[in-house]
Amino acid sequence: MKSKWSSVIVFTICTLIVFGCEKKENNKNVSQDSNETNSSLGSKLLVKPCIGVGDIKFGMTEDELMHHFGKPERVENRGPGKHLMMYLSKGISFYVIDDVGIQRVTFTSQIAISPLKSNDSTAMTKEGIGIGASESQIKVAYGKSCSIKVNGDLKYMNYEDLGLHFVLLSDKVAKFTIRKK
Repeated sequence: MKSKWSSVIVFTICTLIVFGCEKKENNKNVSQDSNETNSSLGSKLLVKPCIGVGDIKFGMTEDELMHHFGKPERVENRGPGKHLMMYLSKGISFYVIDDVGIQRVTFTSQIAISPLKSNDSTAMTKEGIGIGASESQIKVAYGKSCSIKVNGDLKYMNYEDLGLHFVLLSDKVAKFTIRKK
């Protein structure tokens, strides 16, 4: 009887060790994936409507942005104290106002809807919406759009309550913007 209980105890301890290590390893992988998603330099940035993208938050200054993202490849002045800081290789630009910080983030693709060429942004929302998403995917993720406007081949879908604005070309997101509410 004693050896039966010893066997049960040894089996239980081994099972706990094996599954405990497996769970810890899985949690480690989830943590690494989460860090990559939230990191400004990870392969995919997590877009958080009304909050920001990756480690970049609305209201951050240009210096704080550059601390996380590096020097922009191009800067355009948009009026006194207003700048568009472009990271074309990442397909992302930030609209910054000196006194209030980052107000808007735009994610772009190689599709020619702008005279400036950029790489496709890999950023996406937690719902999986990013460059290349379809109109039906957007509707599943966010419901009916607040407004839809069509101009030739372009379709504009706005979700004002989320600060999300999509530009679709041939039913695929070619550009999208998040704004501070």
